[in-house]
Amino acid sequence: MRILHIGKHLPSSAGGIEGYLGQLMAASDSRGVITHALVHGGGHPARPDPRCTVVPSHGRLLFAPLSPAFLATADRAIADFEPDLLHIHVPNLSALWLLASKAASRVPWLLHWHADVAGASHRLLRVAYRGYAWFESRLLARSAAIVATSANYLGASTTLKPWLHKAHVIPLGLHPPERAPDPESIAWACSQWRPGRGRVLFVGRPSYYKGLSDLLAAVARQPDVSLVVVGPGTAAALAEPVRRQMLHDRVFLLDYQSPDRLSALMGAADCLCLPSTGREEAFGLVALEAMARGTPVVASDIPGSGLSWVVEHGVSGMLVPPSNPAALASVFATLRREPARWQQLGCGAREAFRQRFPFDESVDRMLGLYRGVLATESRLASHSTACQLRDQRIRPTASSRDQSTR
Repeated sequence: MRILHIGKHLPSSAGGIEGYLGQLMAASDSRGVITHALVHGGGHPARPDPRCTVVPSHGRLLFAPLSPAFLATADRAIADFEPDLLHIHVPNLSALWLLASKAASRVPWLLHWHADVAGASHRLLRVAYRGYAWFESRLLARSAAIVATSANYLGASTTLKPWLHKAHVIPLGLHPPERAPDPESIAWACSQWRPGRGRVLFVGRPSYYKGLSDLLAAVARQPDVSLVVVGPGTAAALAEPVRRQMLHDRVFLLDYQSPDRLSALMGAADCLCLPSTGREEAFGLVALEAMARGTPVVASDIPGSGLSWVVEHGVSGMLVPPSNPAALASVFATLRREPARWQQLGCGAREAFRQRFPFDESVDRMLGLYRGVLATESRLASHSTACQLRDQRIRPTASSRDQSTR
C-alpha cells in the first residue's frame, strides 16, 4: 500500500499529533507500507524530512496555517507519489482544498478526526465555523471511513453523529521510551523546580483551551508547589501573568526542549497537569508520554472528551472539574502530604500505558482499516464497471430503434 498523509506540520515539529504522525509513518514503513506526508511549513521546531512534502505557510488565521499553494502542491504530490489512499488529519483548513482537487477525487479518503471545530470555546472560531461547516460536511461525505480517537469523543460529537455508520474508534498511541534519559539530562531536570516543593509539570502550547490561567491560579493558592511549564511560546505568553501574580520564584517557563530533556522532566515530575477547559483537548497525547514514564496525570474531567477516558481517576492520575483552580490546588496539596499515594498512581500510570495503549495494536488496526477501505473501494469499482458493461450490452443501437419504430 501507498499512503499519503495530509497533516498540519512536519512529524519532527513540537506537538502530540505531529509526534504520533511520525511514529505511525515509521511503523507503517516497517510493515511494508510506503508512506509520505504533505504538511505545512512553520511547525516549531522542525528538521527536514525526506518523507514529507512541505507547503510554505504565510501566517495563520484562527490558529490555521495559511497556504494558498496547498491545492497545486497536493495535485503534484498525488501525481508523483501515486497513493492508494489519502489519510487526512483534521481539523486542518488546508484539507478543504482537496474538495477541488481532481487528482484527490480519484483516490479513496480516510478522515482522521482529532477534534471537533463545532462548539469551540473560542468565540471567533464559533463564528468562523458557520462558513466552514458546509465544507467540513463535504469532507465527511466524501471520506470512505472516519477514525475517532476515543469512544467518548465519538459519542459526544454532534458533527459526527450523521456519519456513525462509517466511523471507527482507534485510540492514539506512542512507542514506549526506548531508553532512560542520560544522567546529565536527569540532573538538569531535577534542578528546574524549586527544592522542597511538589513538582508539577505542564507540557504544551499556550493555546486558549489549555487552562494555563487556572493552573497559575491553583499554584498561587498552594505555596507548597513548584511548576515548570514547557512548550513553544509559553515563556512569551506567561511571563506577564507570572510576574503579576508574583510567582516568579515558583513558576519556571521553558521553551522547546530536546526529547531527552523532555523525557527527563517527565520522569522527575510528581505529576503532569492538563487543566484544559474544553473538548478541543480531545485526547491529550502528552498524557500517554507521562504515563509511559510512570508519572501520574492530573487532568480536567471534560464531558465528551477522550482525556477523561485516557486518565483513570484514582488509577493513573486524578480528574478535577474544568476551570476550577481550587480543586486543582486541593489535589496539589496532597503531593507532599501523601507521597505513597502518588507513588501508587505512578505505578498505575505505567501499567495503564502498557495494558491499554499498545502502540503496535493501534498501528495494526489502522493498517487493517486501510485494507478494508481499499477492498471495499475495489468491489465498488468492479461493480460500477460491470454495470456499465451491462448497460452497454442492453442499450439498443440506432438501427434497432429505427426498425422498432418501423
